[in-house]
Amino acid sequence: MQTFVVDTNVLLPLLKEHDERVTAFLSATRLRTDLEFLITEALHLDLQTDRDTERRRVHQSLISTLQTINAPTEAQRDNIGEEWLQHLFPLSVPGSRTYDHNRRDALHVGLSVSRGADYFVTEDQALLKKSNCSPLGDTQLISFDSMLKVLTESTRAKADNWINYIAGQTAYIRSYRPEDRTRIEAIALELSNVYPGVLKWLSGKLDIADRMARGCDEPEPVRIFLPFIGDAIAGYALYTNRKDGKTAKLGTFYLLEGYRQLSIGYHLLYHLLQQWDAEGVESVHVTFTKELHGRLMPIFDRYGFELVGHVPEAYRPGTSELVARKRFIGQVIYEHDFADFVRSHYISALPADVNEMGGDRFQVHDYLRNATDTIGVRIQSDANDDPQVERMICMCPTPEPDNRIVDGLMLERMLYPLEIRWPDRQPFLIPIREEYAKGFFQFVDKQLALLQPTEDEMKRLLRPDNIFFKAPNSRIKRGDIAIFYVSSPRRHLIGEAVVTEVEVGAPSCLYAKFGAKGVLSMEEVEAYARKGRVLAFRFDFFRRYRRAERMDFKYVKKLVPSFNPITYYAIPYETLDKIREDGERL
Repeated sequence: MQTFVVDTNVLLPLLKEHDERVTAFLSATRLRTDLEFLITEALHLDLQTDRDTERRRVHQSLISTLQTINAPTEAQRDNIGEEWLQHLFPLSVPGSRTYDHNRRDALHVGLSVSRGADYFVTEDQALLKKSNCSPLGDTQLISFDSMLKVLTESTRAKADNWINYIAGQTAYIRSYRPEDRTRIEAIALELSNVYPGVLKWLSGKLDIADRMARGCDEPEPVRIFLPFIGDAIAGYALYTNRKDGKTAKLGTFYLLEGYRQLSIGYHLLYHLLQQWDAEGVESVHVTFTKELHGRLMPIFDRYGFELVGHVPEAYRPGTSELVARKRFIGQVIYEHDFADFVRSHYISALPADVNEMGGDRFQVHDYLRNATDTIGVRIQSDANDDPQVERMICMCPTPEPDNRIVDGLMLERMLYPLEIRWPDRQPFLIPIREEYAKGFFQFVDKQLALLQPTEDEMKRLLRPDNIFFKAPNSRIKRGDIAIFYVSSPRRHLIGEAVVTEVEVGAPSCLYAKFGAKGVLSMEEVEAYARKGRVLAFRFDFFRRYRRAERMDFKYVKKLVPSFNPITYYAIPYETLDKIREDGERL
């Protein structure tokens, strides 16, 4: 394990200026279990001089997790200081202008060497030059930027180990507790460059969350959810319910750098969607700066957020905040409802230049047959317009380049928890072994929360992606609803999901494309092959049945007498509705 002792002149200026380099350092202190970071005792004392009380409190909480390096006794402290003063500054005279400064530097270096530190990190250029002439044993004096290079090189070398570390941890999401406050404030500090007033704003929101934790009612409740990897917080999401109870504002959605690109953001947002649906929320909006568009919009777009505008200079001069909105429609619609539904709920939300054309000019073409067929909405101009303009909004069989393409599943995403029951959509039971069921929606097999949920924690299990392999079956299609049945050793239903992608091919090809996102080994995938082909299907919107353990084999056989627990089995919607009802209330 490498040990770094960080001098006062390194962190104090960076903390006060919210320098982005300190973010890299603080991330390393949280994420890297193979490194040890210590600070000098003077840093705690120097922070007391900051007149901004809120910033001082946050900074102190940030460094509170770092161990302070001290001499065991006052006598030893004096001896170490004197020894290293003579070693580094032999010409320094008591009473001179630099004597006290030199003695403090000598003490810090001496304590670092006696502690056996690998590096003493300082921005004192005179001290750095001294170290080139005066050997310090095994301890190296380096600048802060040099330390970041060491960390970067070490991170590259440890990247695979870090992913393996995450893969070996329990992953879950839980709601806020008052003891999480300082850690959330530490994470929020990373946003201060983009949102200068974030700490003051967050303090007010956390005050509301703390009062709610004590059982107080609030006119605009604040709810916070934190994804955990093991004991470490990976980030947080914070939203406020408006007084009307029908709208919410997602105020913060942030993951620490070490936890990005692992699909945790997708699962955190899906958790929020389920929470909003349970609360009866009809509309959610979020704003974020243009710099974060590339990072955030793919996550928001996947679950139906649409960009609806921008706000110039909302938080900083010269920048704009993008505004995205998500609507919730908890309906089940059928083929005969489709045209009216599109008029009422989709066309009405189109941009003004389209919507102003008037309802009489909308022609909804009912191409609703399956998940990938057209939801054709032809919008015609006035007859007097020259030339006549026709546009297809949503899907069309031969789309023009400027058409907006939306199929049935995409419409469900946009208006979640909407469900469209097109004629060709098929619910089906599919068996899965218990060891695979455990691994499907989490990182590790040892986590049993999938089968034994802790409901008061409101856990949702995290998995980078959901892919399953089976023998080729032409009946499984994009848009179908899979109900998973744990076939052994405990036999029961577990939950359902929507099939979002289906592909049949050679096991080696599909494993190369999807293997790392599933729970099967290459050998297990090959075991499903028929005539050198295997089926892979990706699914999303997993919903666990709350009463899964009681929906056992006897329950399923009573509901579906001819059910075969070893293969695909199609069921009607009426049976699916019964399973959903019983899954919630058994």
